Amino acid sequence: MARGRGGGLTRPSTARVLLVATGVLAFVARIGPVVVAGMLRGAMSYDEGVHLQVAQRLLAGQVTYRDVLFVHPPGMVLAQVPIAWLGQLMGEPSALAVSRCLAAGIGALTAVLVARLLLPRGLLAAGIGGAVAALFGPAVAADRVALLEGALSLGLVVALSALAAVERRGPAQPAIAAPAAPTAAVAPT
Repeated sequence: MARGRGGGLTRPSTARVLLVATGVLAFVARIGPVVVAGMLRGAMSYDEGVHLQVAQRLLAGQVTYRDVLFVHPPGMVLAQVPIAWLGQLMGEPSALAVSRCLAAGIGALTAVLVARLLLPRGLLAAGIGGAVAALFGPAVAADRVALLEGALSLGLVVALSALAAVERRGPAQPAIAAPAAPTAAVAPT
């Protein structure tokens, strides 16, 4: 409950409850099975380990593509640099746990943004869209580890949200976000 203008408590809006429930559902769907299986701090994905190793080498002063052979775009390596730094402080298993929780959080944020994007169409549409985004098998599987797919999904939903915001403003009020929306969809990589 939040405080209203008169200082009394007000009820949270149904839309807000829906968005929070979507985020919790998506986060639990992604991280829950990993925790139950005891894999939060263990090896799960080859690419995830490669990204973390290249980020560790970047921290050690080696330059990706010059000193280290790496055939993927640099986005995930740069995103993993803080995780690699945490690995130096806390150990790699703990850094992997933080990385996986962040990946699940990105997946949860994506599901919340899908629901938010659909709110103008009604609570039912937002609830169904958010639930599908939260529980869609390939998305859940991809968002359990820190890979490109989660960041790409988030970027696409952010781009769609920006385009929807421009559409709501109408042609009389152009927005700066419109040209940036396609860029936002691919920027995380």
